Amino acid sequence: MRIALIRPPRPFDRAFLSIQTPINLAALAAYLIREGHECRIWDFEVESRDLLGEKIAAFQPDFAGITCMTHSVVEGARIAERIKGLDPSIRIVTGGPHPSALPERTLKEFEAFDIAVVGEGEIPLADLAGGKDLEEIPGVVYRKEGEIEKGPDPHLIEDLDSLPFPNRSLFSTGGKGYRHPTRGISFSARKITQVFTSRGCSFKCIFCAIHPTLTHRVRYRSVDNVMAEIEECIKEWGIEHFIFQDDIFTLMRERTLKICRALKKLGISWSCDGRVDTVDLEMLEEMKNAGCRKITFGVEAGSPRIQELNRKGITSEQVRDAFRWARTAGIELIEGSFMLCSHPSETEEEIRMTMDLAREVEPDIFFLSVAVPYPGTELYRIMTEKGYIHELNWPSFTMYAEKPCWKTEHFSSMDLVRSQRKYLNIYYFRPRYILNRIKKTRNMKDLAYWIAQGMRYLWNP
Repeated sequence: MRIALIRPPRPFDRAFLSIQTPINLAALAAYLIREGHECRIWDFEVESRDLLGEKIAAFQPDFAGITCMTHSVVEGARIAERIKGLDPSIRIVTGGPHPSALPERTLKEFEAFDIAVVGEGEIPLADLAGGKDLEEIPGVVYRKEGEIEKGPDPHLIEDLDSLPFPNRSLFSTGGKGYRHPTRGISFSARKITQVFTSRGCSFKCIFCAIHPTLTHRVRYRSVDNVMAEIEECIKEWGIEHFIFQDDIFTLMRERTLKICRALKKLGISWSCDGRVDTVDLEMLEEMKNAGCRKITFGVEAGSPRIQELNRKGITSEQVRDAFRWARTAGIELIEGSFMLCSHPSETEEEIRMTMDLAREVEPDIFFLSVAVPYPGTELYRIMTEKGYIHELNWPSFTMYAEKPCWKTEHFSSMDLVRSQRKYLNIYYFRPRYILNRIKKTRNMKDLAYWIAQGMRYLWNP
């Protein structure tokens, strides 16, 4: 079978936001190729959709698999409609966070999608391409005689070491267009790729959309398997910086330290996401010595009441400790991810508590998002029940929407947007922040990166 794996474009553009390579599609492609199929990746985040007809004519796929976030599902459906117009015989499968959360609704709402995959896509896609009956394939939802039917419940891949490494050779632009794939580190100055060493997250934050796809259970690759992929990336692609894309890279202390000991020998740099309650000074020092240039901590809120309601399970004191330890360890870039209204009852005073905490811990990168009620999350359920979501305008389900299609208890849609911009401006335009950023910049390329990012932010309100 010939299979085209497609990422649709986001419905907006903010030049200061990251565009990473679709490593999820590269992982699916590697699995399908091992099963004997031919694959292509068409990434319309960085390629023109005008090329679709040319690509269809040249490759003539039997299947098209379209990965959809909530904000990109409408664009994904438009691509599916165009494919059907070019060749009605091509079966179109959609997967990813949005179809995993709302599979039946997705098929009812977008008729060009023939099949939705819930959860991990490797085995369902291989079964589909291999001709297995839909009724027997776990994790698929499909149309049959005008009705929406479901296959068996999805199941997880237990042995992640059994999966082939993502096929990075299929990125059709050769890396062009993937701008600053991790905030603070310039793609133009070094070759970067993402690596997953685990799948899933055991925590239950009410705003997190990963659980419909990967569940609360965490599965790990062996350290040897991870290192084999890293060494392949260095040898085959000349990769200099790795983004560990795990939801919480620091979750298992001894495993993290073991990976650090292996990374020390390679002379590469890397970045990761951690939780403030899973790190300590010794771990962070080991990470720094192993090449960690950047760590991101999810903080979300500074109010104890909101910290409890959003079920993050952390305290402000743990936030202070983690940032202090990371700075003591010498990690170059510490990002803090904060959020407006991670619970819809958050007040203006509680937002000011969040900003006070941000200024106290002084992250090098201050990321402030508007909480998005993604389908499948507890936040979506709460806001739906309270009538806070005006309409299901899927393209607006993004952390930087021009106008969200929801409100909260104390803020209108436009209040949320204005507050986000206001507090970002307050943080980044402080003389103290600007001077510290200049002092910490290591070379002219990095300085050029920071200046360019600042200009992009100013030009993209």
